[in-house]
Amino acid sequence: MISAMRNFNLLLLDDNLLAGVLPSEISQMSLVVLNISRNIISGEIPSEIGQMVLLETLDMSFNNFSNELPSSLNQLYKLSKFNVSYNSLLSGNVPSTGQLSTFDEQSFLGDPLLSLHFIDHGPRLESNNDELSTEGTEKDPAKEELMVLIISFIVFFFATIAIREHDSFMYLYHTIKCRHASTKIYAEL
Repeated sequence: MISAMRNFNLLLLDDNLLAGVLPSEISQMSLVVLNISRNIISGEIPSEIGQMVLLETLDMSFNNFSNELPSSLNQLYKLSKFNVSYNSLLSGNVPSTGQLSTFDEQSFLGDPLLSLHFIDHGPRLESNNDELSTEGTEKDPAKEELMVLIISFIVFFFATIAIREHDSFMYLYHTIKCRHASTKIYAEL
């Protein structure tokens, strides 16, 4: 059935309580994004996924996959986002060369049976679920500071406009009220 679905680019099945094994026929789809995270899928990751040469994002985190990562995943040269975190039964070595070696420890959190051999990535980090980045990369503090500065400027700018508009409205309101009161007084005279 899955092999008949050829016109899909994105398959987002995350957080659906899907169980069972991932069918190898999924590799016959021309997917760019495959997200099956936060399910209860078990068994081996099909080696046929390595044939999905258009794949740019692959998120299989928070499942029950077991055994070794297929070496065919190293053939996914367009893959820029990869996450198999919290599949505690995944085992073996993450290759130190090839496409999988381009992802840091954030892509493999909570996988205690996996051996990581990263160059210049430092020690393996563990984090809680709230801090998990499905991107497989760490945040840049300089970019975060810049974003805080930009957001602060925007808030200040719009607050200033709102205050000025409020003051203008109040001036206009009082002017009209005074004119109305003076017109009423002249009308009574």
